[in-house]
Amino acid sequence: MWELAFIAKDFPERRSAIYEDIDRKDGPMWSQVYGICLEILKDMESRIDAFGKPQVAAAPAVVAPAEERKRVTQPPKEDAIFQSTPHPKNFRSEVEKTINQVVVSPSRDSLLSPASKKALDTAKQQLLQVQKYATGADDPQGFVKDIALKVLSSPVGWPFRQEYCRRLNKAVLGAPFGEPSLLINATNAISQLAVASLKEDKYGNVQRDVAGIIRTLTTVTKKLDVFKKTMGISWTDVEGTKKADEVELVLDALKTALEEMVEAFGPYARDLRLSLKDVRLAREASAREEEEETAVERQPQQEMREMR
Repeated sequence: MWELAFIAKDFPERRSAIYEDIDRKDGPMWSQVYGICLEILKDMESRIDAFGKPQVAAAPAVVAPAEERKRVTQPPKEDAIFQSTPHPKNFRSEVEKTINQVVVSPSRDSLLSPASKKALDTAKQQLLQVQKYATGADDPQGFVKDIALKVLSSPVGWPFRQEYCRRLNKAVLGAPFGEPSLLINATNAISQLAVASLKEDKYGNVQRDVAGIIRTLTTVTKKLDVFKKTMGISWTDVEGTKKADEVELVLDALKTALEEMVEAFGPYARDLRLSLKDVRLAREASAREEEEETAVERQPQQEMREMR
């Protein structure tokens, strides 16, 4: 894919060969390039859509029932052979059980004298203090979480951190060895070949696919931008930094491609069957963060002028 990106950028003769090669067995060369590049971008879109959703288990294969055979030995006995072993007792549950049986039981409580009741209340408080000493805190779950955070903050806990960068890269680039270069090269190749076709495509085959390219780039760019901003930070991410350089490179390539496509084909939008809405959405998707902030600041001022 990187070779195709280089050809689309720096080799006019090779680009012309792609436009003019229309007699291939599997279809014109441009159609094959168009299909491969868009498939790569749509695969990324599918990964984003599937992120966080439970995977559907495959239906078990139906096995034909085997023929019944005549038994030649006695069936296994159903008597209890192994004696069940009791589960290990939990310290906290044993403490609560003892307190409930001795103190809370109404049948015994009614037979106790005031002095005995006071002694049992004192014993209950002491048992609860022992429980707190054993767990280290009033909230055992919070105590366990504090221990887990200490482990995650150490070098040993690094593989177990669900960092924002890792999760975002896995969702966008794929696992286990996703590369941003594949998405970047596919984006650059399809956009630059389309832009160069205005002057170099003699047969006009590329024009039929320009609208589809712009709509696909708009959808993928907008979805990736929203997904990047809305993904939360896991409690195991001790650093809590919302930054992923690889995904930023992909998003920048998508926005640059959209800018070039809109600038080149905007004047011919009606001929290419692009509506004004398509062009507007493409411009919004390709806008940088600084431009978005400026647009948000200008909107209240424009509304005030209209009210006046």
